[in-house]
Amino acid sequence: AARLLRERGISRVVTTGGSIVTPYMVAAAALRIPRHYIESVARTCGPSRSGRLVSFDPGAHLYTQYQQWEGYRWKYVGSVFDGYSLSSEIQPVPDSFSVLVTLGTNPYPFDRAVRSVQRVLPPGSSVTWQLGPNTDGSSVPNSVDLIPEAELKRLMAKADVVIAHAGAGSALTALECGRQPILIPRMARYGEMVDDHQLLIGEALSRKGLARAVSADDLTVDDIRAASRQRVEQVPAPPLALR
Repeated sequence: AARLLRERGISRVVTTGGSIVTPYMVAAAALRIPRHYIESVARTCGPSRSGRLVSFDPGAHLYTQYQQWEGYRWKYVGSVFDGYSLSSEIQPVPDSFSVLVTLGTNPYPFDRAVRSVQRVLPPGSSVTWQLGPNTDGSSVPNSVDLIPEAELKRLMAKADVVIAHAGAGSALTALECGRQPILIPRMARYGEMVDDHQLLIGEALSRKGLARAVSADDLTVDDIRAASRQRVEQVPAPPLALR
């Protein structure tokens, strides 16, 4: 890390976390390079492990995207979700639904979500399924493990409804494409995730009106109808910006 920072003449390090971050932040501190750590939008209640480690560096600038845990050197600077708002324009409910289901690229299976969506899909729906590497697709015709990013965005923008696991990346992609996604959180007790942070992401987006967070057991056709009527638009000037 120190060699790369020196060789490339790096003058500032900015990161949103992850296990590979720590050595680069340590090396940047040793080289007296300014360093900024913006905690991931997935961390709604406090910093991640890498964030906690970096917080021991007195020279690191620390930023949170959630005001409720601002403090002790962590500065609230707004959220990437602040770049979107719910449109006031209401869409008509289509006669038949075009649905994109995306469960991300998480290595854990999410068979509950597949069964839930299959249970409530209105007859005549046209569905594209992206299930990830370990979700059972044997009961899902024409499902794929992965859809390239550009194609995924095209399909989202075209779909009446986007149904996704409550991952930050999937949610942001849906918002970028103008859709209010239905988010089904993965849960640790079912072996779908290592923790329950997707519940918190879903709750945060639901409070903003940007998504409909629904547990796999509670999903209904009314959720699909309601999501089909809503659109999301980008905010030209979010209220806060990193300084």
